[in-house]
Amino acid sequence: MFLQVKIPRQDRGAFRLLWWEDGDIRRTAKEYCLTVHPFGAVSSPFCAYFALKKAVDIFGKEFNEDIQDVVDRSFCVDDYLASIDNVQDAIELAKALGSLLRKGEFRLTKWISNCLQVLESIHPEERVEAVREIDFERLPTERTLGLFWNTMVDSFEFKVRIPKRPLTRRGILSSVASLYDPLGLVAPFILPMKQLLQRLGKLGLGWDEEIPNEESKCWLKILIEFQRVENASFPRRVLLPQSDRSLLEPHIFSDASETGYGAVAYVRSYISDTEICSRLVTAKARVAPLKVQTIPRLELTAAVLAARMGYHLQSELDIKFAEVNFWTDSMIVLEMRKASLKHS
Repeated sequence: MFLQVKIPRQDRGAFRLLWWEDGDIRRTAKEYCLTVHPFGAVSSPFCAYFALKKAVDIFGKEFNEDIQDVVDRSFCVDDYLASIDNVQDAIELAKALGSLLRKGEFRLTKWISNCLQVLESIHPEERVEAVREIDFERLPTERTLGLFWNTMVDSFEFKVRIPKRPLTRRGILSSVASLYDPLGLVAPFILPMKQLLQRLGKLGLGWDEEIPNEESKCWLKILIEFQRVENASFPRRVLLPQSDRSLLEPHIFSDASETGYGAVAYVRSYISDTEICSRLVTAKARVAPLKVQTIPRLELTAAVLAARMGYHLQSELDIKFAEVNFWTDSMIVLEMRKASLKHS
């Protein structure tokens, strides 16, 4: 995508490279200016997304009026991820998006879907590599934003591959930083890693100094426990087709301890009078500050985290909620909430 976006002529001097013919550095180097945004430049993602939005602003009027909202809400730079209830609507949307972006010299490729009919409607060259030779009797698994999307069962899964690194603060930090869990689905497994890092920092160890034997055993135990993540599967779809959309209830729980706090959100839907479906949507887990905090204070911090989570659920999901339910086991938080309402 980046290479489709031109750099203004007056700014091309900021992107230069040196070239030696035949790879002989004894020759005089030739200086070249890039004419398109390169991979690796900090500015490239923003410029590419700006160009994408501009293309939609210019050519979007020729298409359905909802197409601009689709781009605004469903694109993350050059990744498009959306959930459509109707198969025919999904096919038409894919075609419309492809036609619209081609007008701006962008090409949507690497399509994947949990619906075979949608895949059949897309040209083989524009499907993701793993789908090109599919016999349309079995769907593949494809990674999405750091997760693996198993399209056969329409669920998110994790593959644990933590490379062997030195048992130092730097090595452990590198391992933790390489874990990408945008929805917080495995936050309870990642929190102990962050708590260990915090303890190592309090010991005053150097970045490349080997950690104590007791902490090494703790880290190895955490890694063994972390392998269990591969056994977990999280349904991608929050609402089932038969869910009553007028009776959707987000339930957000918060809690805290001396070493950490967090919040988790579920959406509860009614399928019938006797059947209810609850789906995990997102979660967050944070390490408690180094400065000693009281448990009530941390419980209140967790409640604030839950409130922010509720706000984002309402603003980001294309679902209308009549109300959001918050849960806490701290009576102090509840009393403070009542007191704030009295004074507001």
